[in-house]
Amino acid sequence: MSIILAIEIDVLSFRIKARVGRDWVVAWFGVLLVDLAWNQAVNSSLRQRNFTSRFVDHRVFGNMPLSH
Repeated sequence: MSIILAIEIDVLSFRIKARVGRDWVVAWFGVLLVDLAWNQAVNSSLRQRNFTSRFVDHRVFGNMPLSH
């Protein structure tokens, strides 16, 4: 009797793990898609505003010394 109960608990925990694992994969893909969409939106808005790459580079790397 206890063996059958242990097997049922193992099956149940395996099902829970499988479900959680699948949810993790779905969540990861969702984050990936949101990230891609966000990058696309940022890139297109940057292009629409006619930012030159030089201006963006100056904003991003302006505080870094160019020569070490």
